[in-house]
Amino acid sequence: MPLVHLPPDEQWDDLLRSLDFVEERFTTWEGQRALQPKSLEAIRSLYEAKRKQWAAARSKGLTAPTDTGLPEGHAFESPASRSLRYLTHLRHEVRRFADEGRLSPAQSHAFLTEVRERQAILERRLTPEELSESLPAGSSAKAGEEPVAEPVHPIPGPRRNLLDILLDPRNIQMLLAFGGALMVVGLVILLWVNEYFTARWASASSTLSCWRSAGGCFARPATGWPAGP
Repeated sequence: MPLVHLPPDEQWDDLLRSLDFVEERFTTWEGQRALQPKSLEAIRSLYEAKRKQWAAARSKGLTAPTDTGLPEGHAFESPASRSLRYLTHLRHEVRRFADEGRLSPAQSHAFLTEVRERQAILERRLTPEELSESLPAGSSAKAGEEPVAEPVHPIPGPRRNLLDILLDPRNIQMLLAFGGALMVVGLVILLWVNEYFTARWASASSTLSCWRSAGGCFARPATGWPAGP
């Protein structure tokens, strides 16, 4: 069954949905501490400007741009095919930001590895015809080939400076708890050195006396009780 290309207006909608997908993925990486908040804010500003630019072009009746890294969509495509195209768009954006210096080499490598692993899973669900249309030209994957998933490595978080580490709310809570524990231990040591506990124990012992009766030895105050019959 031949694949039917999307009408021009639906191509714009598809492009905007893909941009939302890409931005959401960068937001997820920031939540995983793999991306700094200021880097995410810069990316969001770029995408907001891009949406305004595309809205102006769309209002003029222009067609959607084809240099965004998003493969062309088709009518009645499967969700797996659409997700694979959006991941291809995400992969293009990661490489672009790495070339512009917005992502470090370690970040871009980790992000691309995760994207390729997700793509490999989706490629197994597609027919050869869908696969050839969902991937960009020049892709290494070919119709009918079994895609090989690359191992996913943990995404290294960016190195933070000392001020960011100290102002982290969780670190502040840990410092407060550790400081409170040290204060309690220090107070106990101070009282022990000054023989506070020894004096209190001696004072308490001096107020008790043991007197014998037929029933045994009982503790009683030194004064205030009769000595017995």
